[in-house]
Amino acid sequence: MTAADRLTRRLVDLAAHGRRPRCGEAGGHELWCSDDVSDRAQAASWCTGCPVLIECTAAADEHDERHHVWGGADRTPTPQTKRKTPPPKGASGRCSPSGPDHFAGSESNSDVQRDPIFQPDDPDRSL
Repeated sequence: MTAADRLTRRLVDLAAHGRRPRCGEAGGHELWCSDDVSDRAQAASWCTGCPVLIECTAAADEHDERHHVWGGADRTPTPQTKRKTPPPKGASGRCSPSGPDHFAGSESNSDVQRDPIFQPDDPDRSL
């Protein structure tokens, strides 16, 4: 029997005795899946003492739940601030004049004069 099956069985047993967990009550169950972190924190605190807490946690673990409140824990990931990765040591973040040229096989020395591919004024060059 899976953890989810055990949770379902416990919930059915509770219902047979006229009981339900707080997350199953009308008018408050939306806190467990709210977009608001403070709502989810309130819901997680209400899980304390729940008769199906262990089964709920096991079912969430079994299904790798990554959102909402399960078993008294908010599993919704918190937004991470993006950290800027520093450039490698010695890198300036700009192209250096002594760096490689953008053309394969060309000289990388910036002092080298290069002939342009095409000069319209040059009568000796043909197209």
